[in-house]
Amino acid sequence: MLMLAMFSVSESELKAAHTHSNGQEARQLSEVAVNLAMSQIRKATSQNVGTNGWEAWTSQPGLVRRYSTTGVTQEAYKLYSSKHLVLRDAGQIEQKLIADVPSANWDLQPNRYVDLNKPAVRAASDGTPLLLFPIIDPRAQTGSAITTVGGFSYQETNLAGTKLNGVRVTGGDRQRVPMPVEWLYVLKDGSLGSLSEGGVFQGTSEATATNPIVGRIAFWTDDESSKININTSSEPTAWAQPTFFYDQDARYARYQPLNGEFQRYPGHPAMTALSPVLFPGQNVTVAQKESIYQIIPKVSTGGSLAGTRAFSDPDAAAVPLTQARRERLFASVDELLLGENRQPNKLGGVEITPDTVQRSSFFLTASSRAPESNPFGLPKIAVWPVSYREPLNQYRTPFDQMVMHCATLRTASGARRGYVFQRGWADSPTEDVGYAANSELLGYLKELLAKPNPGFASSAADTFAKKYGDDAPQILVEIFDYIRGINLHDGTLVKPTDKFNGEGKAQNFMLGYAPGSARPTNFKTFTDPRFFAPDPDNANADESGQTERQGFPGHGQVTPSRWTTGGVTVQGIGRFPTITEVGLHFICAADNTDDPNNPFEEKYGFLGKPGGGSAPKIAGGNAPEDRWYSNFPPRPNPFPGKNPADNVKYPLTDGFPYGKNQQHPGYQKQNWNHQLEANTPLQPGYRRVQARLLLEFFVPSAGYTILEPELTVRVTGLSKFLLNGQRLFPNDEEIIWSSRRAIHNGNQRIGGYGIGVTGMQTSRFAPARQPMPADNNWGSDAWEVKPATIPGGDRLCVINYDLLSNFVDVNVARDGSQPMALSSGTGTLTDTPLTLELWSGHYGRSVAADERAAAVVQTLNLDFPAAELKAPTLVRNTLPTVAVNQSTPDVEPVAYWTFYSKGAFGFDVESLAQNTTARVADQRGRFHNSQGAPYAGAQRPTVPRKGSFFYGFDYPQGGAKRTFRPRQLHGDSMEEVQIAEETEGCDVVQTTQIAHGDYRLSAALPVVPASMWKKHRYFGQRRLAHNFTKSVSDHLPGYDYGDETDLKNTLVGTTSSATYPVDRVPDFPYNDEAVLSAHRYGDFDNGVGPARDGPYINKPDEGNLNIITDNNGLGYFTETGQHRSTEKDFYSPNRLISSPAVLGSLPSRVLANDPWRTLLFRPQQGHPGGPPRLGGSNPPDHLLLEFFWMPVVEPYAISEPFSTAGKVNLNYQIFPFTHIKRATGMHAVLAGEVIHAVPTVDAAAYKSFPDSKNPNAFWGEGQSKTWHYKIDADKTLAQFEERFAEGKAFISASEICDIYLVPKGALGVNGKDQMEAFWSERRLTGDNTRERPYAGIYPRVTTRSNTFRVHFIAQTLKKARASKPDKMEIEDRVTGEYRGSSLIERHLDPTQSDLPDFATNAAGQTLDHFHQLRVLETRRFGF
Repeated sequence: MLMLAMFSVSESELKAAHTHSNGQEARQLSEVAVNLAMSQIRKATSQNVGTNGWEAWTSQPGLVRRYSTTGVTQEAYKLYSSKHLVLRDAGQIEQKLIADVPSANWDLQPNRYVDLNKPAVRAASDGTPLLLFPIIDPRAQTGSAITTVGGFSYQETNLAGTKLNGVRVTGGDRQRVPMPVEWLYVLKDGSLGSLSEGGVFQGTSEATATNPIVGRIAFWTDDESSKININTSSEPTAWAQPTFFYDQDARYARYQPLNGEFQRYPGHPAMTALSPVLFPGQNVTVAQKESIYQIIPKVSTGGSLAGTRAFSDPDAAAVPLTQARRERLFASVDELLLGENRQPNKLGGVEITPDTVQRSSFFLTASSRAPESNPFGLPKIAVWPVSYREPLNQYRTPFDQMVMHCATLRTASGARRGYVFQRGWADSPTEDVGYAANSELLGYLKELLAKPNPGFASSAADTFAKKYGDDAPQILVEIFDYIRGINLHDGTLVKPTDKFNGEGKAQNFMLGYAPGSARPTNFKTFTDPRFFAPDPDNANADESGQTERQGFPGHGQVTPSRWTTGGVTVQGIGRFPTITEVGLHFICAADNTDDPNNPFEEKYGFLGKPGGGSAPKIAGGNAPEDRWYSNFPPRPNPFPGKNPADNVKYPLTDGFPYGKNQQHPGYQKQNWNHQLEANTPLQPGYRRVQARLLLEFFVPSAGYTILEPELTVRVTGLSKFLLNGQRLFPNDEEIIWSSRRAIHNGNQRIGGYGIGVTGMQTSRFAPARQPMPADNNWGSDAWEVKPATIPGGDRLCVINYDLLSNFVDVNVARDGSQPMALSSGTGTLTDTPLTLELWSGHYGRSVAADERAAAVVQTLNLDFPAAELKAPTLVRNTLPTVAVNQSTPDVEPVAYWTFYSKGAFGFDVESLAQNTTARVADQRGRFHNSQGAPYAGAQRPTVPRKGSFFYGFDYPQGGAKRTFRPRQLHGDSMEEVQIAEETEGCDVVQTTQIAHGDYRLSAALPVVPASMWKKHRYFGQRRLAHNFTKSVSDHLPGYDYGDETDLKNTLVGTTSSATYPVDRVPDFPYNDEAVLSAHRYGDFDNGVGPARDGPYINKPDEGNLNIITDNNGLGYFTETGQHRSTEKDFYSPNRLISSPAVLGSLPSRVLANDPWRTLLFRPQQGHPGGPPRLGGSNPPDHLLLEFFWMPVVEPYAISEPFSTAGKVNLNYQIFPFTHIKRATGMHAVLAGEVIHAVPTVDAAAYKSFPDSKNPNAFWGEGQSKTWHYKIDADKTLAQFEERFAEGKAFISASEICDIYLVPKGALGVNGKDQMEAFWSERRLTGDNTRERPYAGIYPRVTTRSNTFRVHFIAQTLKKARASKPDKMEIEDRVTGEYRGSSLIERHLDPTQSDLPDFATNAAGQTLDHFHQLRVLETRRFGF
């Protein structure tokens, strides 16, 4: 009995030992499956040195493909067990993949196939059966839209049309979704093979009695980047730069994201939604979002409360990240169950259960990472600038350092190569671009652009260098400058000791020109600093009670970079003004034509009526003294009571010019026009005119931070202007400098049209032009450029405006009908050549060691058109004038007749020497009172008030609203306006402008040729022939709004029933060249808030936190020039710039002079920047995105050196299980994006308030306006399914830009086929706005993964003695089994010693060569 017991125990222990041993052998055997998958990945992701050209690779669940340069699939590496692990039939691989499916009756062949998703049954805690699925829980598909995981479905039939046995799509616990793969058998010697259809072993070795089958393995590898990463995702709330007067844009302005709200930063991985899994099919509430934030690590609640709490709310504060930063990342999806306090987590108040986790595990991951290498497998360049100035820790923030870390590799020499553009000097055109590291990176990119793009080149000629020619380096320098111009005023670099107190400081103090002043040079921000003033009660005050005010000259300004490469000089755009329109503005300074309102009688033919042209002093006054007279010169002689009579010359008036009555107006000093020489009235039929040269400026990089221009304009060729054969300008060269008066409060401060034509004019002072002395402040020493390096004295004063002509007398005949001739020759009319030089900074100023001297930025050549012009007429304003001051009874002298600040009347020129004080309390000239009075009462418009910048009227162009109308006549016809021009007065303004209107092109040229200019279409035909504007379009009379026939020729083409608001008309020339170019592709940009649309470059938004007093509007829309920059509570690099897709507004054909064509990062039929299938050409522009990336550095290092976590793979198709669709990751990516689309019929509304008196009310669906749409994920992804149905995959993540984003709920839009029509009806939507969702999507998607999960089953086998060695027969036994999964990762060690310097000497190697594979975890299933 004892012996029997001993034998029984021994037998049990032996069985247990065998079981354990077999189990261990099975576990070891499973490593074969993992190693096999790793081997496939390693081979698939390495360049094949034997292949001609470069290759590209992509990954997806179950597969890695490798493509030739031409885009043909060369090889498909299966990541699942199959008899053929690699497919190599180029051109046939897609069809073979579709056909590579398990047999329909796979379940009847258990020795050939195994279901990797076969469930295990365990007992729950309550004793009920618990189903566990190793890969997919089929119950995630419930048949209900609000409980089925978003984007997930499965069916019985696969892509090959085969109905798969065992699939059950309904039934709860009875549901099954089998995932059968082939067994791979292992022989004793380690050889692998599979069974034929007849069940015979086939492999590299033969199965024999001495080398029998000892085990088998099966595996399938999931791509973790096809899932949603719970360590990077959360739940998004959309935010974008406010653009339209729409309620959602207003919410963008009011509820701006605070620091730490990563789920509101466009392009951030936290914008990828978890709701398709956690709250499928629901409109997620704020409470549900907050419950997600409480669970997900590194993300926290608070801030704007998902866009519901205003940033100005006293309770608003940055998200409390202290605790969040201490949270560890999830190690697995299972950790969703419990919080760090070991209590169950809750979603929307409901506890997360193990069942919820299991059903979610196929869609969620805790580890996903994608490589950041370009199409050639080389390092991408980060689109975030860092400073190279020393000491680095003072010029770089911790964010900058992190970005630098993510984009840096050690080289074999031990040096470090940063793939980041660096900067140091905003005011130098050469220093930054010539910095050695930058120059090498630009050369690196240029070399790559000369090669065919792997996967997309139909021939060796399909390169960016071939497509764009010399514009290829031009595009590169534009990109360099764009990146260089990001984050111009980093508030985190402004220390309390750097906050310059500007309270009470004069503007010349800021320039450093006032005695005892000096401009700060020790600032750490890239551009000049802001100044502050103590104002603790201000709502915008900081923690120390200081309020941020305006900037020093140069704040927000970046001089364009100039790069010479391959003998070609190309220039970026920077953030710098360019000149877009040049004009001559003539005014009538004195007039002696027939004036029926002049009450005096003409006595002498040589004199005409005494006083000549006149205007009323006081409305309704009829006495001679109630008028102003333009032709009374100073000091008439003889003067009654002072000089003897001259009866020879004046026999009819007692020997005196106006008779002997000393009270005659001609003898009164206040009536003397000092613009006439003493005692020298004009002859009858003559007018005295004076002109100024006007320059209109435009800054393509419009947005925040505000801009304080600092530049110099040097004009040569002025001496060639002749008017009626007389020299117009006294000097050939004149120079004007910017001061802090170059720009004004309001929308002007953000660039764009802001400087306009008036910015460099207003509050300037005129030079001496005989007989007028210089204005009092002209040449003021306090404003003089100092220390100066050039001679000039008073002419070096920055508030001078010396582009002022001589006084010229023109014979216009007594009736004023004779034109004046503008020319550069005295014979035939000849155009006048001019040269304009734009300089950065103040030309002629000596700079300190830590400053950079002014340099030429741009030379503009033009031929100013010659023509016969109607002469300006004397302005006869009938409005009551204003008293100079209350202490005198005098009325203010006429200001329209002069450019001089002292006016032309009312002073004694003999006692009014330069820089002396006199009765000039009001600045009167055309330089000072530039604002008109567009409206007089509520009834109808009227003329502008005193000293208007221009005087004249809007022409009656059918359908165009007119602000400036005649006083006496309505001006509803051209005849009435022409009468008013003679009777009420009118200036002459004639211009030439950049012909095509795309000022990005001209801004990017070092030298603008004369051929790029074209005279205004009404040049010489109308007195006012111009498109001069300020920040708005209706502040200057005569602006060419166009008429009803021109509506189709506006920037986008409008209609009579839907026209632009009169103050928001884009500055656009009406000529065929401009219209045809602009209408081809719609490559214009929408302006920020109220800013007019135009040729902008989509400047990254640096934020505006300005709080409007008394809640009288919103920042971005009201008081747009009052800017409060973002600091620690709002600042983040990933808030400023989402991805390289923001580069889409850069012009792509500058040197080819092809306007209104920018880089294309969206689908558009017929655009040359698109792919051939959409009518474009190879390589498509979007491939440029693949050379750049934006590292994600918050809330932790989501990006590591050349990889980023949390990206979602576009290639979500599952091989070989094409009966399963898991588009969940893409649903998550699209969930937080918004399509902004403005119908063309809403042109009158999109840039204006519904009620002009209520700046807090905006348009919305309540007024039947829908300008924002969510993305319909299913209709959008139908385009993916079309591709997948052919077995094809996305090669590049940038191909998302070829996919139409289909708006949800848009009438008549069922898919991509209606999208061209959709956008054709919404032409007001600018290129930057249309590309905005792509900029947010692109950084969150990939086509290549670094992380994979291998699901496996391994069995040890015992062959029966009687069975055949090369077959599996019923007698053979399974002795051990191990099921589970292993997580594997490709990783790059940035410090490995053998890395080359890829920028200068890659030596044919790629980053792929240096990636290693490692196993991160292994989990056993069912235990």
